[in-house]
Amino acid sequence: MKSENQITEVIKVPQDMLIEILAILLKENIKLEIARVLENKAIAEIAIFFDLKESRNESVLKNINQLLTAYNEYRHSEDDSIEWRDN
Repeated sequence: MKSENQITEVIKVPQDMLIEILAILLKENIKLEIARVLENKAIAEIAIFFDLKESRNESVLKNINQLLTAYNEYRHSEDDSIEWRDN
């Protein structure tokens, strides 16, 4: 049951980022539901339920979206100079 103070955001998470995103959501005690898994695309759709009374939830969503954007830029980059695994 959805309360008036709750919004739902659905995000598409690539398999490579799934554990990191789930860890953030669980650490922040944010309710979630794996809505669908697209095996052929290696993507999970996650419904995130935010309480509007919690100001921290908005920053968590913003950080997750920034991570997914950075990953997407890296994944689809044609620039071979970008290497995240520098040791």
